[in-house]
Amino acid sequence: MCGGDFMSKNPEEAMDFLSYVADVSRGWDEPTKGEVGKMKSQLNAYNAKAGM
Repeated sequence: MCGGDFMSKNPEEAMDFLSYVADVSRGWDEPTKGEVGKMKSQLNAYNAKAGM
């Protein structure tokens, strides 16, 4: 990663690093296929327990 020396980077290196962080963090909010299936099964179990 950046190793704590972000402030010493030139503008091009800084933008490259920020682009990398944006690409990596984009996936943090999006569930994977496995997580979606797990969420659906948890919702179904909850609904069954609640009598829906």
